[in-house]
Amino acid sequence: MSACTILRGGTVVCAGTAVTADVLIEGETIAAIGRTIERDGAAVVDARGKLVLPGIIDAHVQFGIRYRETVGMDDFQSGSRAAAAGGITTIIDFAVPAKGTPPLEALEARMRLAEAGVSTDFALHQGFTDAADAFLDQIPQVVARGVPSFKVYMTYSNRGRMVTPGQLAEVMRRVRQANGIVDVHAEDDSVVVYQTERLLAAGRTAMRYFPESRPALAEIIAIQNAITLCEQTGCRLYVHHTTSARGVELIKAAREHGLPVFGETCPPYLELASDVYEREDGYLYVVNPPIRGPADRDRLWRAIQEGTLDVIGTDHCCYTLGQKGRDKSNFDATPAGFPGVETLLPFLYTRGVAEGRISLARLVELISANPARIFGLYPRKGVIAVGSDADIVVYDPSVETVSEAAALHMGTDFLPFEKMRVVGRVCRTILRGATVYADGKFMETNRGRFVPGRLEEPARC
Repeated sequence: MSACTILRGGTVVCAGTAVTADVLIEGETIAAIGRTIERDGAAVVDARGKLVLPGIIDAHVQFGIRYRETVGMDDFQSGSRAAAAGGITTIIDFAVPAKGTPPLEALEARMRLAEAGVSTDFALHQGFTDAADAFLDQIPQVVARGVPSFKVYMTYSNRGRMVTPGQLAEVMRRVRQANGIVDVHAEDDSVVVYQTERLLAAGRTAMRYFPESRPALAEIIAIQNAITLCEQTGCRLYVHHTTSARGVELIKAAREHGLPVFGETCPPYLELASDVYEREDGYLYVVNPPIRGPADRDRLWRAIQEGTLDVIGTDHCCYTLGQKGRDKSNFDATPAGFPGVETLLPFLYTRGVAEGRISLARLVELISANPARIFGLYPRKGVIAVGSDADIVVYDPSVETVSEAAALHMGTDFLPFEKMRVVGRVCRTILRGATVYADGKFMETNRGRFVPGRLEEPARC
């Protein structure tokens, strides 16, 4: 793509509206939006009949994650390429230190790993697994480095990741002082450990018992505790992968009370129900937290429609059939996670916009504008506006296909939505003015770079 490009005549979704317009890109930024823009020497891309959306931001990816002895198939290089093919221009991954490792050390290591070969821009959440004073003292330095969000696990004591409620209170107090945000994996460890050990001792290891090992009660207790600490400390709170109806109600009540609480869910919780664990291939659907019942799924959709949940992320953890199925008789031996970066936009357009559940404007809020605002990337990212980065995805809503893992670029050979009807496809992904993916081909790779986040007061969506 030349230094000056015009996207001609597409349906541009910006500022809560959808209008037919041209978009002028100069260098890495958006220079103008309007009717019939002309510029000598500009390359022209015909976007008529197509949607012109802000580049998608996936606020929850985990490239190269290790689950016990199993390592996910997508690293930053392969995962970001798949993300670009799905219209994602910015991913937010995690720098999770081993217990006893300084956060800044883990952050710099993760930064180097990403910068070695990432095809989208990226930001990071700083993981916190150890609340030693020396590590807490690094919080202002992490924020100054451009990482204002701090991921805390309220479970995984068996993996050396858990932070106790008392430690979480101190983390939130310190993060509030540094003008950051704490994001939580909300499952109460005591419930998870008790239920899991009880089932394993009784020999109930079949996949149908998996939801009992991590019941909705664990999420409910954890969300309530995190909200209480949010209220006590004044720290912003972001709840990852909300799954339960009661969890949604707690987030809604907190927001109505004026607390700075934000909620996320993921596509599998919007599509599937817990009966998948009764199937012969139930092992494929092991994910933490588990898939819930139909009533929970329906409440999640209503929460998206009413604005109680702000973001849809993927929690992309990419495994193969072989990795997921090494021990099909034991849920506790099955690596937890789903692929998702390449299917986020097509899924949400199909199930959300095409089926009448949400508007185009709401789609853009959920997977572009809101994650940018919450994590301090707005208005550089998440919006089509003059002066913003020219991160744009051109989407053709007239095409219908069927989802198949074999046709995609993620490092997996299965999808949670295999054979699902998909409305539309990504025609072009533009990252800071350069086409990185178009018409099924990668045009430019390893272009991505770190994008620092800066939070304003107060945080709003």
